[in-house]
Amino acid sequence: MSCLLLATNFCVSIICYAETFYLKNGDIVEGTVEEENAKNIKLSRAIIKNPGDNFTLHAYTHYLKKEEIARTEEAGVLSKEFLGKEGEEGRAAYKQSKSSDYYESGLDFAVVGEFEKAEKEFQNVLKVDKFYTPAVESLRLIKDVIKQKISKEIAIRLFKVGTSSDWSSKIKESEEIANLGSGYMMTHTILGIAYLKNKMLDEAMVEFKKAVQMEPDRDIAHNNLGVSYFHNGMLSEATHEFEVALQFNSDLAEAGNNYVFVKMMQKGIELKESDISNYNLIDFECMTSSIFALEGR
Repeated sequence: MSCLLLATNFCVSIICYAETFYLKNGDIVEGTVEEENAKNIKLSRAIIKNPGDNFTLHAYTHYLKKEEIARTEEAGVLSKEFLGKEGEEGRAAYKQSKSSDYYESGLDFAVVGEFEKAEKEFQNVLKVDKFYTPAVESLRLIKDVIKQKISKEIAIRLFKVGTSSDWSSKIKESEEIANLGSGYMMTHTILGIAYLKNKMLDEAMVEFKKAVQMEPDRDIAHNNLGVSYFHNGMLSEATHEFEVALQFNSDLAEAGNNYVFVKMMQKGIELKESDISNYNLIDFECMTSSIFALEGR
């Protein structure tokens, strides 16, 4: 079972160094340079900041056009993670692997209803990586059971459906869960994802809109609605929803990645298949979507 964007790029060429780029439009971009040619620079683990915005974007892969760059300097302006560290990619890979181990252990407990043990494992995840979205959302679901916002039975069914790799057979189960927990945002999120995975785009949009209406300040609800807009060809609406998600949570990696990829597409930058594969839908352990949710994208 794979988890949150586990694909970590290891530098195999001599180009592997951290740099800060000041762009002509005012943006500041920082990341690890992996590839470079006469026109473009490919960065991994990029941080993008506009001084006029109140949030920072994070992207696992980002392209810069050299003509956009005003000046460069040693990395470390946006994140101390890049200061003088060698082998940072390896450390990042270890961090994600450790997070995944804890998270999968938590899921094993959650799907059988042992929420106290599951909660401890999800908390261990956040000790390693406080931005690990699957653990954040899983803990929220358990807390909602404690607060009696949702029944334990429905929560267990959400965990089971949410970790399924066979979404083609999960529509009926997801519909039943949404009917039983019709007032709970995550039941509509799961149903929307089931529809999206089965390319039922109109039905998916209806469910994601319900989720936003129920919790208009929920970051993942806006991200998922943005994904739905994207797959319906509504790029402006998708961009807006990703921006709203980032306003509520600037560390939501899925929304940051989705926003950056849509912007690159709008600029006409051609993406490599290897880059797109790093943004496959994250198997829904965290019930959050990427724009590359549908096969063939």
